[in-house]
Amino acid sequence: MSEPFLMSLDEIQPSQLYLNEAKVVAVVEASGLPAPLPVKRLGGRVVLTDGHTRAFVAGQAGRSEIEVYWDSDDLDWEAYEVCVAWCQAQGIHTVADLAHRVVPPQ
Repeated sequence: MSEPFLMSLDEIQPSQLYLNEAKVVAVVEASGLPAPLPVKRLGGRVVLTDGHTRAFVAGQAGRSEIEVYWDSDDLDWEAYEVCVAWCQAQGIHTVADLAHRVVPPQ
């Protein structure tokens, strides 16, 4: 893992369209600061590759910044580009935009 650094939640592009309600509840109940979350630069944007629920809950709790680190995992970056394009087409540009996209587990 690279050295963590602070980044504004408003500068991080989500790569998923929805959040699982049960996971949101579990993260809220854990009520701790999230461990640093992985990000990757894709297409000129900094994209969250994991930890969307933790980032969302941190924002809902009033945090404007979170700790992140540069993701060096060998992931399917083409798939992430498709997911980011879907998010942008649906108006999801920050984790705050997921507020109306928390869905039941089923």
